[in-house]
Amino acid sequence: MTIINYPKNTEPTLTQDPDLHLVTDTGLTLTPHIFKNNTYTFLLPEEVKNIYIRSRTSSPRSHVGSPTKSQSQLGVLIGQIHIITHNQLYPVTEHLSQYNLDG
Repeated sequence: MTIINYPKNTEPTLTQDPDLHLVTDTGLTLTPHIFKNNTYTFLLPEEVKNIYIRSRTSSPRSHVGSPTKSQSQLGVLIGQIHIITHNQLYPVTEHLSQYNLDG
């Protein structure tokens, strides 16, 4: 039996692009305004109260030849976060001290 237009088995495509973006509490997806020197800058609407950081993920066991059986999903490592207004800089540090943040 022949299946027409059925894709052949292919290897997964690997990418270095983390697809880092933000999702607001209203469901709006925000892409980076600027990416320079490993720093992402986003423009946030004034009415936003909560944001969620999203990116592509990878599992260590999904790589060919990987000796691990870990099923954990790894994303990007977030360092410094700052909220900048017209005249002030506010550091955000919760993500550095709380293990299980929502988002």
